[in-house]
Amino acid sequence: MRIRSAAQRHWVRQAELARGLCEGETTEARGRIKALEHENRGLERANQIVRMASAILRSRRPASDARHCGL
Repeated sequence: MRIRSAAQRHWVRQAELARGLCEGETTEARGRIKALEHENRGLERANQIVRMASAILRSRRPASDARHCGL
């Protein structure tokens, strides 16, 4: 079975990254970053929804209620 030189270079590079022999991101680190970015996008969407809901509730509150709440 013949292995193409490009594939072999890729495997060697991955092994060196995994052992910390050269700079770059490991496959594991790249996966973790991707998962954290996905989680961050979800949290940003949730925060946007909370901000919108808060603005709606503030706009519906009568002015007299705001004075009693210390606002």
